Amino acid sequence: MTEQLVRGLAAIVLLGVTAQWLASALRLPSILLLLLFGFVAGPLTGLLNPQEIFGDLVNPLISLSVALILYEGGLSLRIHELKKIGGVVRNLVSVGAVIMWAVGTLAGIYLLGLYWKLALLFGAILVVTGPTVIMPLLRLVRPEGEVGPVLRWEGIVIDSVGAILAVLTFEAIHHHHTGMESVLGFLYSFLVGGGIGLFTGCILYFLLKHFLIPDYLQNAVSLMMVFAAFSSSNMILGESGVVAVTVMGIFLANQQSFAVKHIVEFKENLQVLLISSLFIILSASLNLDQVLNAVRPASGTQVDVMQVLEGMNIHNLTLSSEFITQLTEATENINLITLGLFLGALIIIGRPLSVLASTIGSSLSWKERIFLSFMAPRGIVAAAVASVFALRLASESLTELRTLNPQTSPEIFIETFLIASQAPSLVPLTFIVIIATVSFYGLGAPLVARWLGVSQPNPQGFLIVGAHPLARAIAHSLKEEKIKVLLADTNWGNWHDARMEGLDTFYGNVLNEYSLEHLDLEGIGRLLSLTNNDEVNSMSALHFVENFGRANVFQLPPSDQGEGLRDRPGHLRGRYLFGKAKDFRTLMNRWDKGARIKKTNLSEEFDWISYLKLYGEGATPLFAVLENGKIEVITQQKEELPATTKSLISLVDESVIEIEEKSVENDEQKEQTQTETVD
Repeated sequence: MTEQLVRGLAAIVLLGVTAQWLASALRLPSILLLLLFGFVAGPLTGLLNPQEIFGDLVNPLISLSVALILYEGGLSLRIHELKKIGGVVRNLVSVGAVIMWAVGTLAGIYLLGLYWKLALLFGAILVVTGPTVIMPLLRLVRPEGEVGPVLRWEGIVIDSVGAILAVLTFEAIHHHHTGMESVLGFLYSFLVGGGIGLFTGCILYFLLKHFLIPDYLQNAVSLMMVFAAFSSSNMILGESGVVAVTVMGIFLANQQSFAVKHIVEFKENLQVLLISSLFIILSASLNLDQVLNAVRPASGTQVDVMQVLEGMNIHNLTLSSEFITQLTEATENINLITLGLFLGALIIIGRPLSVLASTIGSSLSWKERIFLSFMAPRGIVAAAVASVFALRLASESLTELRTLNPQTSPEIFIETFLIASQAPSLVPLTFIVIIATVSFYGLGAPLVARWLGVSQPNPQGFLIVGAHPLARAIAHSLKEEKIKVLLADTNWGNWHDARMEGLDTFYGNVLNEYSLEHLDLEGIGRLLSLTNNDEVNSMSALHFVENFGRANVFQLPPSDQGEGLRDRPGHLRGRYLFGKAKDFRTLMNRWDKGARIKKTNLSEEFDWISYLKLYGEGATPLFAVLENGKIEVITQQKEELPATTKSLISLVDESVIEIEEKSVENDEQKEQTQTETVD
């Protein structure tokens, strides 16, 4: 049994991480491959059975994982963003959520044939989008302007709203709550969850601010506090814990007394593992028969009520033909056609209507509104909520159904029968919606974003830290290649000179925790750290790894005085620039002696070998300009130029420039002499 458990856990991690890795390589939404891997390993082949591995721990594990995901999402939100987008976000998670709920409910009733109470629950479940699907798509699309922050805020906050809506709808169905009770319950959930999240966040804030937690324990204590806030809030009021952890994350992200970047990085790494494992577990837990029933062709055949009752272990019931007809007419009508129409209602009617109503009077352009209408994939919270409440509702309704007499209470029997028979189908239906929406939005959103011109799919621009004369010359050479450049410096003289030369600048310390809030990084995807301080160069590279990726942060190698820094591990610095022994002092000495930035075109007649013969040690290649217009940075590790290189941008010594100029003069004189001779 222990070996089987170990194999199962190892298989979940192996499948999850492999799916994420493969999706990254293929530039596909990772959830598609996660669901595919889980479905193949679970219901399709039977190789993985999460219920056997975890037993009754499945739902608690899912709940705690969702709590961590929402907490990490809260850590990514900045209150200052709401100054511009607060109204739109508020409307999307209130008015927009109600519209999506209504559309999902009506489509469930009239297209899928769901009982109206179950349709209400299904509509509430499908209100959520979530950071697990929004964040990967935003990284893939890289939208410009205010669209990204709007989607990020909506995706995180709407998870709490949708989860509580589902809870209250479940309670209304199960305990027959009135509409006013549900509204008060909704407000009470946010009050309790928000209060506990803020209180727990303040405790953690106090402990971290006064250095009462050792550095090596800060992530562990943070994790403990998240679980404490989530569980205590749920003890007071069911499912209010999702609000508590989200509020806790937002509070910690926006305090300014200490940096939480190390906590954020830990949670991001943990989130990748959690999302991978959760989707594998949930998709592997699906019932194959229920999935096949949900996607069966439109056959026009009616459901055999007596067969359904026997499948519920309800036997020996004497039902009149009229009563059986009533039950048959009230059963669901799910097939490929009605399912396609239902998905169309969510995508074509629900989301655009929600965005239209939520953005009235906002500053968003019509292009941004169209793109917002094209981004509403469902994620892990929808799957988790459906798995918990639908199955619980089915089980409790089935227990109640076995105690009812259809002759004495026919209306209650019909209602209970419909809930007990239809509730299990909500789980596969939710996964179908997740797969369909992730596929539709994941594959279509990048195309729509490019068509609308609201994305920056592969930003080629550079953020240059340091605005000294050499850095400014490099910036001008890149600008001539139509590459966006932003120079940052704390030296007022350097900053002023760069600005007077017409370069985009930022005056301030890029290592400041909140500098990213003021840096305009639109169109910028790489960092060049060119300061005279080796520590600042390394720290700048580390600071922007999260934004640009480790492959796109570059720094000057340390000087001879910083020999200890030269051997620093790769994960604690950027990629070293411009070949060996090209530290700041060496480059600036050459610049002061007359070296200049020069572009040299390459051809079949004048190739890389010819370049080396002509310039020798007197030139240092900095950038390779490719035929497609892109720029590749020359690093210490780059021994060969890309095959499509059409020109080089180099730092060329004055002596070499003089030799080249004399050579050109001699060639011109020879041509002139030959011309005169011919004449």
